[in-house]
Amino acid sequence: MKYICCTLLLYLFISNTYSQCDFEPLDDYKHHQIVSTTDTIHYHSYASTSLDSIDHFLLYIHGSGADPLFQIETDSFGYQMFSAVPFNLATIPNNYALILVSKKSIPFCVINEADYRAPVDYFKHEKLDYRVLQNDQVINDLSMKYPKMKKMVVLGHSEGSDVAAKLCTVNPKITQLAYWAGGGNSQFYDFPLFVSKEMSAGEITQDEALEQYNELIKQYTLMMAEKDSIDKQWYGNSFTRWAHFNEPPINSLVQLDIPIYLAMGMADQSVPIESAMLIPAEFARLQKNNLKYKFYPGLDHSFTEITEEGEYISHWDEVFLELLAWLESN
Repeated sequence: MKYICCTLLLYLFISNTYSQCDFEPLDDYKHHQIVSTTDTIHYHSYASTSLDSIDHFLLYIHGSGADPLFQIETDSFGYQMFSAVPFNLATIPNNYALILVSKKSIPFCVINEADYRAPVDYFKHEKLDYRVLQNDQVINDLSMKYPKMKKMVVLGHSEGSDVAAKLCTVNPKITQLAYWAGGGNSQFYDFPLFVSKEMSAGEITQDEALEQYNELIKQYTLMMAEKDSIDKQWYGNSFTRWAHFNEPPINSLVQLDIPIYLAMGMADQSVPIESAMLIPAEFARLQKNNLKYKFYPGLDHSFTEITEEGEYISHWDEVFLELLAWLESN
């Protein structure tokens, strides 16, 4: 999401790690925290009215990385704002509140991403179970403070889909799950699938595919042996993150009886479509009928279409509106 303006008027409050950026596009967000003796969890809400009058909540769990939810870059012409939250807030219905949870020690917003570095504490907590714990506590906090709650919808995208699937196995207050751009297999299986696809397309030979596969197994073995290393990296993530984020989400998904909406772009280059296709097949095998799935030809990991001319066209809003229509009857 990007905003561009001609006049720059930005103030940064730096009193603490979670200081908010003071400018108009973010003014509609309210900020909350859950404080315990061992942790502080920060979450954020958007609603067109007071949360006291809201009965539908949408918890969005975003993907991987140490970026703040909102990042502002400034120059002599003004500012640009980039976000891990791809929603057009105008599409959020009046009876819904959008809920976002900050990752451990990551602020809601920063100005000039080049100056921002995630603290060590973030990397120590870059684990599936910790993200599940965070979101579980946020749901419990919301349900306690806002007893009018009728729906608690969880939407996980990318890495967030792994979190959402497991979260639904531990929190009975969740009423529907939207599982977006996530596979069914362990993330360790995604890379061999991509190797296999290259081989099938004739881009590499069988011998080259086998060599790449063997190297992957060596890498996985190394990461699991050093699963607490936050200094060693592979594909932009620490060994800790890979070792603690490799559970097959299908194991969680098949435990659920709540309605599930699976959405995936068939041109996804981050998660192989074959991994997502496992999910409807497994639900059919187990004779479970609580899954709705839709695969989108030509759309990538973020439901973006790339035209032959190289133009990027986002279809996120369309996919989201289809989800909202489904939620009306589920």
